Amino acid sequence: MTAVVVIPYDRAWPGRYERVRAPLSDALAGALVSIEHVGGTAVPGLDSSPVVDVAIGLDSFTRCGTLLVDAIERLGFRYVPEYEQEVPERHYFRRDGFHVHVFEHAHPGLRAYARFRNHLRVNEGDRRAYAELKTQLAARFPNEFERYQAAKSPFVEGLLARLDQSR
Repeated sequence: MTAVVVIPYDRAWPGRYERVRAPLSDALAGALVSIEHVGGTAVPGLDSSPVVDVAIGLDSFTRCGTLLVDAIERLGFRYVPEYEQEVPERHYFRRDGFHVHVFEHAHPGLRAYARFRNHLRVNEGDRRAYAELKTQLAARFPNEFERYQAAKSPFVEGLLARLDQSR
């Protein structure tokens, strides 16, 4: 059971991301295409769960094989393969206070993380609505992280669909 906590934005979050970015980049050198701070902690002013999300784009899972998992696990992250059912073609890792999402660089999920983050950085109304939703859901599902995540999905998917329509 994972507790759900939503707190006011903390200016230390980007620094926490920077402290894991370099070791992850080094571990995946040669296959790394991109590495980005995503999720709520990457949006200044957004109340969020104090978990830093890192999205990584690789040139190829096939080329990396099991070396990918081994390289990230050596940094203290735990591979969670059961979440691949939730988002196919994504490798997911956890470490206290961090979630790492690894995709091939062309995967639409990788682009979606960045689009969502970028939009919330510049759209105060959507940022405020998302913060309110997260706070309400954290109160509703205080010890059910998966249900909290699932309950946020309609907002995220709706906003991404709206962004797609405005292109």
